[in-house]
Amino acid sequence: MYKKDNNDECLICFKKKQLSANLLEFFIMEDILCYECRSKFKINKVIKDYNGLEIESFYEYNDFFKEILIQYKELCDEALAPLFVYPYRRYLCKKYEGYILANVPSRLNKLNNRGFNHVTKMFEGLKMQHVDLFINTSKHDQKQKSSISRRLIDQYIKRTTVNLARDSKILLIDDVLTTGSSIDACYQLIKKEYSEIKGVVLAIMPIKEREKNNDW
Repeated sequence: MYKKDNNDECLICFKKKQLSANLLEFFIMEDILCYECRSKFKINKVIKDYNGLEIESFYEYNDFFKEILIQYKELCDEALAPLFVYPYRRYLCKKYEGYILANVPSRLNKLNNRGFNHVTKMFEGLKMQHVDLFINTSKHDQKQKSSISRRLIDQYIKRTTVNLARDSKILLIDDVLTTGSSIDACYQLIKKEYSEIKGVVLAIMPIKEREKNNDW
């Protein structure tokens, strides 16, 4: 279901992973990052209800998380893809056993420019079934939209022709929950189709960050 890491170099700083760990950490550590880099990711595990959808998140949206996320998806550093989900892979595989992964969709032109689906690659280490249930037809980046425009995202997120059995369990996945409008639009499109739907995001953007970006 998941693959053991056999690389002894940190994916971020490229140092030998054992060099930044003390003796205890060295023996208990099984990660693709060194202890120093991993410790910069602040754990903030939250489960919240958003319009009837249970959404689980794992990290604090701090400066380090933001920096590494930008390096990964905007600078197309694909090698960083597995580091976000890696510490939670066993937990996710166990809790969501039998679920089918479905991305909250990125814009088509963004996918084409990037050359890969960043959310798909983040979660592919789980070896869970994945389907494309949605498409995002918007021409503009959500970062450039006002809070009102963002809440109208349901005009751009459409259902694909993919059909699954009605008793399927769907796990909606995304990197960051900002206003929640995108994942909610996906949920509203399929909530009457499937027996169980839940959501997982890696981090939830705090209100202050949204206000700074005119997103709230």
